[in-house]
Amino acid sequence: MIARRLSPVAQPVKLDPTH
Repeated sequence: MIARRLSPVAQPVKLDPTH
């Protein structure tokens, strides 16, 4: 349950390498 919630949060962060 926790991993699923982090999944959507880590995806956008990984797509933002500029940050």
